Amino acid sequence: MSGIHQLDQAEWLIGFDFDGTLADPTQGHSVSELFFQTLELAKQHAPLAWGICTGRSLEFLLEGMEKAQFPFWPDFIVTQERDLFYLNARGDQYEPDEERNSTAEKELKALLAENSATLDKAQSYIENNTEGQWVSIAGDPAGIIATHESEIGEVVKIYQACDQKTSNLEYQRNTIYLRFSHKDYCKGTALQYLQRTYMLSHSRTLVMGDNYNDLTMLNSDIAKYFGGPQNSIITLKEVLNANGGFITQANYAHGVTEAIQRIILGRVDN
Repeated sequence: MSGIHQLDQAEWLIGFDFDGTLADPTQGHSVSELFFQTLELAKQHAPLAWGICTGRSLEFLLEGMEKAQFPFWPDFIVTQERDLFYLNARGDQYEPDEERNSTAEKELKALLAENSATLDKAQSYIENNTEGQWVSIAGDPAGIIATHESEIGEVVKIYQACDQKTSNLEYQRNTIYLRFSHKDYCKGTALQYLQRTYMLSHSRTLVMGDNYNDLTMLNSDIAKYFGGPQNSIITLKEVLNANGGFITQANYAHGVTEAIQRIILGRVDN
């Protein structure tokens, strides 16, 4: 079973970030075969729907999954930290949640227009004080590719200091990348949407990530089980430790495997 049908039948909802959580950048962004083997065992233990929640575009994620030689694809994906797609019945293509994605795009466009003063300050800083790049393209209307993480830190300070911004303007950051976003359309709210739509239980939701842009889904509002692999950034570890999350002993997909074994299968294999 795959895609929407799998979501209809699921008892567990599990979602993972891709880069740095599943994919190991020190090994060519590969994903451990043990992860897929353990996922198959978990499917036999209880019906589940699994997905990837990423900042990548759809095309870039598919490229990454192909490079990592995924033996089977996720039932759903959240791309650009916002848009939701479902695997079709054949298991070979993703279909958009057209109504949700269209609404998200329209509301983001209106939000960015409303907060032009804040965005102009961020853009001016990047263009006049750094070698970084301001990004404004279809799907990514307001984002930054910096030359160093310290530049992202300065943009965050500009954002925090702007008293004109509205409360639903947020940003998602990961290393040298930052994307301005709508509070109501992120990794966390996409998972809540799936919970509501397919009557999936919060108490049987497992999510994992490793960086700042995963924090919207790594909290008790989204899932009973939320955490990160051992390679997660220090800030994320601190937030998880302070709010009832967990950190695995292993890195990357081995850490995700550890969590699936312990939480869904009820054991930890060595």
